[in-house]
Amino acid sequence: MKISTKINSKKNIRMHLIEGYIDTMELIEYLKNVYNSTDFIPDMNVFWDLRKADFSKISSSEVRNVMEFVSKGWGKSGKSKAALIVSKDLDYGLSRMYQIMMDSASKNEISIFKDVEEAEKWIES
Repeated sequence: MKISTKINSKKNIRMHLIEGYIDTMELIEYLKNVYNSTDFIPDMNVFWDLRKADFSKISSSEVRNVMEFVSKGWGKSGKSKAALIVSKDLDYGLSRMYQIMMDSASKNEISIFKDVEEAEKWIES
């Protein structure tokens, strides 16, 4: 799995790109480093480009583990947005599961998209 991150302070957006098989333990370790960074702003909006990611090895319990970790570190004010961009129906379904779980753990907004431009408009609105 390859993860890259870019921060657009002007737009208040942290952008992540994931490529390859998603390893949730590796993802959580990556996010620990992001959250512990001196540049980390907990209430920044986040844009996850998952179109090149492979969700095929992820279980629902792993989705829950990621959600529990993220809900403790991101968007503490409850005013943040996360846009998840996927390309396949399976990816959409697992992302939707994540969204539903986060809805009960956080006041932040999460939306799933298949269209990048639509996601960009939503997160910047």
